[in-house]
Amino acid sequence: MHNLPTHRSEILGGLALLLAALAALLIVNLGGGHAYHHLLEAPLTLGLEPLSLTKSLHHWINDGLMALFFLLIGIEIQREFMHGSFRNPRQALSPLIAAVAGFALPACMFLALTHHNPQLAKGWPIPAATDIAFALALFSLLRNHLTASLRAFLLALAVADDLLAILTIAIFFTSQLALTNALLAIACAIILIIARKSGLRSLLFFLPIGALMWLLTLQSGVHATLAGVVLGLLLPLKNPTKSPSPAHQVEHALQPFVRWAVLPLFAFANTGISLAGITLATFTAPPTLGIIAALVVGKQFGIFGTVWLLEKTTALKRPQGASWPQTYATACICGIGFTMSLFIANLALAPELQPQARLGILTGSLLSTLCAILVLSLQNRPSLIKN
Repeated sequence: MHNLPTHRSEILGGLALLLAALAALLIVNLGGGHAYHHLLEAPLTLGLEPLSLTKSLHHWINDGLMALFFLLIGIEIQREFMHGSFRNPRQALSPLIAAVAGFALPACMFLALTHHNPQLAKGWPIPAATDIAFALALFSLLRNHLTASLRAFLLALAVADDLLAILTIAIFFTSQLALTNALLAIACAIILIIARKSGLRSLLFFLPIGALMWLLTLQSGVHATLAGVVLGLLLPLKNPTKSPSPAHQVEHALQPFVRWAVLPLFAFANTGISLAGITLATFTAPPTLGIIAALVVGKQFGIFGTVWLLEKTTALKRPQGASWPQTYATACICGIGFTMSLFIANLALAPELQPQARLGILTGSLLSTLCAILVLSLQNRPSLIKN
């Protein structure tokens, strides 16, 4: 995310995600699988009757805590449109077009490999998303071999990618709609828009309305994390006084919690798969193969191919000062699906298919990471990684 204090914070945030995923894999594969799944499915009630809400711990992590992550994504999207790459339409065109191609080609590849099974085909958006936290962490590790312009390109592309993923969730993964709750949630959003337009800057107003919007969205059948995105988009980012804006205050307060608690908890709750009985045939069976191929091949060719084609046929150029190998390595980094891919897999696939999907996501993300390192190592032999 935009206001991370140092490159080291990005690296350590990515490491926390990785360690949480490894912890889940170790627990499940060293005999603790039953306790792991029992913990995640344990019911947890928040609030007091008649306003209490009971969900499993797994649901609270995915639907509740992850709404905070999506709130930060909403703020990031708003910032990119107001102050970043998307403010200048011409400057935004290249990462936007590359993001669309990098979203569409992996989805098409996955569909081509799984179209014979309608249940699997529902997972087409799984390999289309980029994990912004992991992508920035890897970029920070390799930053001495990549240009600053590529980081801005990667951030703009990942934000556009996340926006496409959010729209996909809203359109394709809404369960049976409870119209009254949905309309009330929209009314909350309208109230926030009016308050913002009128110059109101009080978090004591925005946050309770935002929380109510999240609850109504959860009860409407639309995925509740979308309320987080909407609130992030509507929190005022500018403040006429010198004091921090509401968006900056929320971002400053939430970033450490999301980086060190929410995302690692999500990784821990969604990567605990048993590796027992895994053979080569496991990796070549859909949806595993479809996700691996889409993340590794689809992302790279969709993004890099688009940037190359734009430079050869239009006035849109690759990021300033970046070589083609560096640009290709950045496209490889975008093949790290992890958090967003795992999130969508939980929505798109039946529970019995999710272990295969998770294996594909982990493998595809790892191979994409290795591809980026290999490309840069071939271009630049000396000491590759510097913290």
